[in-house]
Amino acid sequence: MRDHLVGVVAKFEDLAAAITNTAIENGDVSLALAQAGNYFKALSPRSNWSTLAVEFQLHANRSAAFADDYGAMRAEFQQRIGAALGRIFVHLGLRPPIPAEEFAMGLVSTSIGFAIQGDALSFEARGRYMSAVFRALLLSSEPIER
Repeated sequence: MRDHLVGVVAKFEDLAAAITNTAIENGDVSLALAQAGNYFKALSPRSNWSTLAVEFQLHANRSAAFADDYGAMRAEFQQRIGAALGRIFVHLGLRPPIPAEEFAMGLVSTSIGFAIQGDALSFEARGRYMSAVFRALLLSSEPIER
């Protein structure tokens, strides 16, 4: 699971790099929205990792020793995803309405929730939903004073 999460973070950091390496003109976020939308739509449709994450969380709820290790791994994962999101928002000159780590937690939870539904409609809906949430957060963000 740790290796899988490192891979997920790497892909998300690649998305952040792609967005932050793109020039933004006059506050136009459409390219960032398209890049993020493509990323969310390309998430693996069949993921046993999501089911395993739920099983690990249930085990963590029953075992304090396991919860410590698993919680630390999840916290680092969410922190790194949050940092990548934070870089995107800063590049776009925006301050999100919620902290980037909370946004990361919501995206991860959403992705897992849709993935464990396990049908083709859920997989398509996940990409659309995550893109819509990303768009809503971008559009509801305040400009950073420069």
